[in-house]
Amino acid sequence: MLDTEIAALEADIRAAVRACRETAARAARIETLPGIGPATCAVLISDLPELRRLRAGQIAALGGLAPHTRQSGAWRGRSFISGGRKPVRGALYTAATSTALRGSSRFARHYKSLRARGKPH
Repeated sequence: MLDTEIAALEADIRAAVRACRETAARAARIETLPGIGPATCAVLISDLPELRRLRAGQIAALGGLAPHTRQSGAWRGRSFISGGRKPVRGALYTAATSTALRGSSRFARHYKSLRARGKPH
């Protein structure tokens, strides 16, 4: 039952994206990325309208994915990511996790090698 509802929602998302030729072209390019399906693509298109106009670092900052380092004078702390647009960050996290946990892509191999070295999930 839940799978049927998910499929219906994804069909609605695809129809909404295809309604505009420009949006459909953007979606076709975005969906070529590993792990990016119709739902993640819709989040990126709706929450990052600047996607075509900004550089990669600026997009990473908008998504809350650009690393920041705590530092003061000679002291340098840990790097972390924070801020950004929460729906974008969540959608990309979900896409990255699903890509890393299944299949034999280079992302999955990298994830498995990190886990083998004791890195947490």
